[in-house]
Amino acid sequence: MGLNTEMQFTVPIKPDEHGFTGRQCPSDGCTKYFKIQFGTGKQDISHCYCPYCGHKAEQNDFFTEEQIEYARSVGIKKVLKRIEPEFKKLERKFGGGFFSIKVDTRRLRHRVKHYYERELETEVVCDNCTLRYAIYGVHGFCPDCGVHNSLQIFQTNLSVIQRFLTLTDPTDSQISERVIGNALEDVVSEFQSFGKVTLSAIASQRNISDTCNSPGFQNLEYARKWFRSELGIDIAKDISSDEWITVLRCFQKRHILAHCAGVADEAYVTKAQDPHAVVGRKIRIEKEEIVDLIGRLEKVARTIYNSQIARD
Repeated sequence: MGLNTEMQFTVPIKPDEHGFTGRQCPSDGCTKYFKIQFGTGKQDISHCYCPYCGHKAEQNDFFTEEQIEYARSVGIKKVLKRIEPEFKKLERKFGGGFFSIKVDTRRLRHRVKHYYERELETEVVCDNCTLRYAIYGVHGFCPDCGVHNSLQIFQTNLSVIQRFLTLTDPTDSQISERVIGNALEDVVSEFQSFGKVTLSAIASQRNISDTCNSPGFQNLEYARKWFRSELGIDIAKDISSDEWITVLRCFQKRHILAHCAGVADEAYVTKAQDPHAVVGRKIRIEKEEIVDLIGRLEKVARTIYNSQIARD
C-alpha cells in the first residue's frame, strides 16, 4: 500500500493470526466488513466483490477505515522522524553563549493508531475459485470470483442431513420415525432458505427491484410458475414429471408433519396424490423417500443457481 506524498512510504497491512485481512465495502449503501485470505483463490486480485451486496471495485478500494487510519498514522510518524533532524539544525548559540535557541521536538512525536481485525461468524472456502473468506451471516458472493455460495451451503447442509439419516434404528420404530420426520422438515427448510437467498442474489445481479410477488418456496408450483413468467426459467427442467410430483408430495408431507401431527387431512389427500393416504391416519414417510428428495432438490437448486452463477 503506497501513500502518495512528497515523501513516499509503503505501509504493509498485516493479516490476523488466522491469515485473514480485513476488507470493507466502499459502496455507500453497504460499507460492511469481511475478511479474505490473500494467496488463496484467483491469481488476479486486482478487483474485489463485496460478499453482501455484490459491489465490484478495485482491490485498493476495499481498505477498512481502521487500516487507512493506521497507515496514515504510520506515514505521519515517518515524515516527522525525517524532518526532526532539520528542526534540530535550527538550534543556535549567540553572543558567546549569553542566549541560545532551543528546538523542542517532543511535539513532533506521533502515536501510531493500531487496530485489530474483527471476529466474524462464518469462514467459507469458495468451491469455484478456492478463496478463503470470512463473513457475517452465512451466505454471500465470493470476493474473488463473485460467485454466490448459496448452492455450496445448501449442498453442505444436505450432506449433514444425510448423515443424520444414518441414525435410524430398525429395532426402534419411534426413533426412526422421529429421525426421518425431522430430516424431511430440515430438507424442506434448507431448500426454502436456499431459494430465498439465491433469488435475492439474482435480483441484485439483474437489478430487479420489485420482488414483492416472488415465491416463498413453500408452494413449489407457484415458485415454478413465477420463475417461468419472471425469469424464463423452468426450475424442474432437469427432473421428470413423476419426480416433480414426488417432490410436491414430500412438501405436502412436511406441511402435515408441521401442522397436523402427521395425520392426513382432506386437503392432503386431494393435493398429494399419495396412494397410501387415508384421512385421519398418519402418513407414511420412508428413509429412501428423503434420500430421493435430496437428490431431486439438488437438481432443482442447481437449475435456479445456474441462472446467476456467471460473473464478469
